[in-house]
Amino acid sequence: YYDVTHSNLKYAYRDGKEWRIQIVDQFGAVGFGTSLALDSGDHPHISYRQINADNLGNLKYAHLQKGRWLLEVVQGTGDVSGRTSIALSQNNLPAIGYFRYLIAPKWQVGRAMFARYNGSAWEYAVADDMDDVGYDVSLGLDSAEQPHLSYYDATHGDLKRAFQTPLRFYRMAL
Repeated sequence: YYDVTHSNLKYAYRDGKEWRIQIVDQFGAVGFGTSLALDSGDHPHISYRQINADNLGNLKYAHLQKGRWLLEVVQGTGDVSGRTSIALSQNNLPAIGYFRYLIAPKWQVGRAMFARYNGSAWEYAVADDMDDVGYDVSLGLDSAEQPHLSYYDATHGDLKRAFQTPLRFYRMAL
């Protein structure tokens, strides 16, 4: 969760008797739009946003490995906003649905995005970029590990769902 007092990302869990709290990331204003998934070993994986010095948002990913939090910038373009949504593959590899925005001279246009880690690198896909879409994204993976995203279409006031088999990915320069 986002600790507003300290601008940190924190993780809370119950050890059977009491609640324990850990600081996950404390570098800048971090922890906006969090999403949590537990892998097959019950280890936490978190997607979230970091607000940088220019008040722009980056997509980050954290996971607990051997008692240490490992932090990674998934997309550092500064145009990530809103919520994130994380799901794990059957091999415990992360997939993240998120919202990116493009600021044009007189308007802001959103797009629904998807990123997944293939075991060696992050892959990216635009799920929908028609009009102003992608708000409040939620991600699920089906039995074939194909992504399904639901999100809000602000242009038409609709709830939308995006899926594609197979999904076409592209590599993004960070």
